[in-house]
Amino acid sequence: MHTQHSAARRVVRAPIFAAIALVAARLLLGLLFAVPLWLLSSGLSAGLGEARSADYLGYFVVYAPLRWIAWSVVALWIIPKPHRFIGFLLGFSSRDRVWRLSAVGVSFACDAPLLVGYGGPVVGKFFC
Repeated sequence: MHTQHSAARRVVRAPIFAAIALVAARLLLGLLFAVPLWLLSSGLSAGLGEARSADYLGYFVVYAPLRWIAWSVVALWIIPKPHRFIGFLLGFSSRDRVWRLSAVGVSFACDAPLLVGYGGPVVGKFFC
C-alpha cells in the first residue's frame, strides 16, 4: 500500500516540477536577453527622438519579437518532436500560434502596472 501511495504522489508532483522548471527556464531566457535588449532598445529610443510616442514604438518594436522568440523556445520544450525551424519561427500549428500570442499578450499585460507607474515605457529596463 505504501508503494502505491508513493507512486501516486510522484505522478502528481511531476507536472508541478515540470511547470516550475519551465517557469525558471523562461525567467533565465529573459535574463539572458536582457543586456542585448537593453542595448538595442536604448539605441532605438535614442534614434527615434525624445517624444513619448518614440518610447512606445521602441518598446513594442523591440519587445514583441523578443517575447515571441522567448515563448517559441518554451514551445520547443512543450511540443513533442520533430521540430522544424519554420515551426519555431511561425508556430507549429494554429493552436500553438494562439498560445504564443496569448503568452506575449500576458507578458505585455504584466508590464501594464509598471508602464502606468512610470508614465510610459522605460526603455532599457528588464521588460522581458
